[in-house]
Amino acid sequence: MAEKLFLFDLDGTALGGYEPYALFPQHFCEFLDRIHNEGWDWGINSAWDMPGQWDLAGKSPVKSRPSVLIVSFGRGIYDCRSGEPVAVEPYCREMEKRLEIYEQEILIPALQPVLDEGKHRDVIRRRHNYSVEYDPEEIDTATYIHESPAWQSMIKSGNFEVMPLPGAVRVRSTFCTKAAPMHLLEPVFGYKPEHVVTAGDGTPDIHLVSSPYAKYAVTPANGDQMLKDYVSIHGGAIGKQDYAAGITEAFETLRNEKKSEQEKRYAECN
Repeated sequence: MAEKLFLFDLDGTALGGYEPYALFPQHFCEFLDRIHNEGWDWGINSAWDMPGQWDLAGKSPVKSRPSVLIVSFGRGIYDCRSGEPVAVEPYCREMEKRLEIYEQEILIPALQPVLDEGKHRDVIRRRHNYSVEYDPEEIDTATYIHESPAWQSMIKSGNFEVMPLPGAVRVRSTFCTKAAPMHLLEPVFGYKPEHVVTAGDGTPDIHLVSSPYAKYAVTPANGDQMLKDYVSIHGGAIGKQDYAAGITEAFETLRNEKKSEQEKRYAECN
């Protein structure tokens, strides 16, 4: 097993700009295999569930395989070093129990006043990630959640991450995030923070790139500005290209910069 890990998001990061969408592009597969041969493991940390992530890796033209899968916004973490994904326990079991209590005792009661306003047209219920659907021609969700007392009550409670999207408002817990299982990267897998590089593009990825269990981060050109600002301030790298090409480029830039710094320190000591 390698001591270094490249851990990346899917939608908008490793995926996007290519067809078919649900496969890694060829150039990204070649990159993953190359860094794997150079002593890096790789893994996925995304909103996708475990079967979806594992199927994507298996169907893509990449010879190496992920060592770790962090799934469904941190709902689970899987060890794949044996060749098959195995749930890391007790984390997965305990997170499910915690989410069950959160859904029944916190989320559903808090969401009821929103539904009582009667402006939604559907609710998609996933324990870790609810989506309240609206007619995008009638309701601008970004404006609505600021005007609605019910939505404002949820936001101010501190129990939820509320994200307005065109035609929907996503609601997630503040404890089930992409960073939640990352404290296990060293004790379970052996990856020290200084040997972990993360990659993301959107607002939910701020948890991923800011985790204290990963020292370095990269983002593609299409990344959210907030994410770019964080990555830049904290010594990461930003690609000039979008999606997979951008994080490949940024990873190499970061690696070259760190190599130059090491060589400079070595020269100064000698």
